[in-house]
Amino acid sequence: MKRHAIIVAVVIAGCAVGPRGSTGADVPSAQATVPALPGPGSSSLPSPAATLDPSLVPSGLIAYMRVDRDEVERFFTVDTLGENEHALFETKFCACIKWSPDGRQIWTVTETETGLRHTTMDPDGGNVVVFTPEIETLNLVGGFGTADGRHIGFAGWDDTKPARQGIWAANADFTDLHQVTGVPEDVLAIDPLGMSESGSHIYFHGDLGENTETILHHAGNVYVIASDGTGLRQLNPPGTKTEITGEGLSADGRRLAFTAWQVGSADAGNALFVVDGVKGEARRVTDWTVGLWGATWAPGGELIATTQDSGSALVASLIRPDGTDLRAISPSGDSAASFGPVWSADGSHFLVRRGEFHRNTLWIMDLQGNFVWQVTHEPGSHDVYAWRPEPGR
Repeated sequence: MKRHAIIVAVVIAGCAVGPRGSTGADVPSAQATVPALPGPGSSSLPSPAATLDPSLVPSGLIAYMRVDRDEVERFFTVDTLGENEHALFETKFCACIKWSPDGRQIWTVTETETGLRHTTMDPDGGNVVVFTPEIETLNLVGGFGTADGRHIGFAGWDDTKPARQGIWAANADFTDLHQVTGVPEDVLAIDPLGMSESGSHIYFHGDLGENTETILHHAGNVYVIASDGTGLRQLNPPGTKTEITGEGLSADGRRLAFTAWQVGSADAGNALFVVDGVKGEARRVTDWTVGLWGATWAPGGELIATTQDSGSALVASLIRPDGTDLRAISPSGDSAASFGPVWSADGSHFLVRRGEFHRNTLWIMDLQGNFVWQVTHEPGSHDVYAWRPEPGR
């Protein structure tokens, strides 16, 4: 089997896999009471051991990947106190770990002699199930499902038949596996983002190749298509490019958020775009903002977490879906970057990377921007991490 190099961009709470070298995606939405946005944190934490309180740490389970200096990807689950850690597996060129929609399983990828296979396992690494399609040469990776768990989609490709590269979908029991679409014109690789509420549509990012306009390595477009292969639409406006650096689809599959920049004017920064429903058009809800990237929905849909480049460090930020009240919430006076926010299941906290871009640890932060707890202690590149959804939700 031909080995495929995989490039991970910023932060993803899922899998960054595909042929050639695709980028990674660096999440819901009942009506909810919109809280007052918190202000910036007021203090730095020079001595975490002396100031952090374990009683403030929300319960939960985290799945994550750490890349060390030997470039080996090591995958784990660990509770929010950094205890009860389970080493799951080690590999290279995968960057693949996420939770199933119901929070009961880990979804990842196994490399076999004939192809890459969608794989499920228990949070402690047990009960491993490797799914093999009838087309033995078909690689299926990056599994993503509907919120109700009834449908599942993949990025797929076949080294023996290039026309099979694209989006594939099936029922959760792997019946009715079919190719939804090939790659759009000029697209080199596909990164799935997720399915709409009913599974009727699939959102994905199409990688157009190396990017030199911004600090992000690859650029492309974001698309939606019906699960029967009809109605392919580009969502980012003409003349813009995107890089998916957050799980931009809401947890219920009803809304999509992403940042994009104007081709030839990247120095003006990114803007946040929101798409309401599978028939919606992308609405620009912010001005072009230097240093703004990423979009991850709060579980209730009332806020979106982003990352901003403050000039001295990357900082986690919050914004409302209508584009108002954008503000950085990382602690003032803290020179270490804290970026790539991923929400807790109840929307009260999120997980961030703290430190240098390729040498950092995972921390829990509250919505006031205070660091609550350090989850991991071995510095590395924590490119992929996800907070477990409430099991059986």
